[in-house]
Amino acid sequence: MEALGVAASLGQLIEFTLKTIKYLNSVKDASQDRTRLLREVSSLLSLLVSLKTSIDEKQSDTWFDGIKLLAVKDGPLDQLRDTLKQLIDKLKPKKGLQGVARNIIWTLDKDYCEDLLRQIDRAKSTIGLALHGDTLKLAQAIKADTAAMGGIDQRVATISQRLENLHSQENCESSFRGSDFKQ
Repeated sequence: MEALGVAASLGQLIEFTLKTIKYLNSVKDASQDRTRLLREVSSLLSLLVSLKTSIDEKQSDTWFDGIKLLAVKDGPLDQLRDTLKQLIDKLKPKKGLQGVARNIIWTLDKDYCEDLLRQIDRAKSTIGLALHGDTLKLAQAIKADTAAMGGIDQRVATISQRLENLHSQENCESSFRGSDFKQ
């Protein structure tokens, strides 16, 4: 998938993450599970926004191969999107009297929350590993370029020295000729 497709996928994930945060914030008197979920989803939002910004700035860059792999069909980004959709469906306010009660009371059980936390944490780790791999690849390319430039620096120094020698010889010859003319 090209960087544009990854950026679109990340945009959709950011939208779902914002909805999730909105719904998590709307629940009153919730347990610590809600607080933990809110903290993890907020952390995920920060990671996704940062990643999307990087990709938007460098859409044609080849250093996002690991990130591009995350966006394959049914890959980690799709799985994360599905997880957030499920959470949104469970948190979305319902209509009627039952909906009012559900909006006030935290209805997610501890095991379900723990599973969600594991899925979100796994997604964040996978994204982090992909970013790390892409960064390592970029660092290796920079190192190779720098090593190649080291040879260029040496050649430039040699040429500069030869030019200085030629210039010194010309000055000597010019001085020598000038002294010949005086005699």
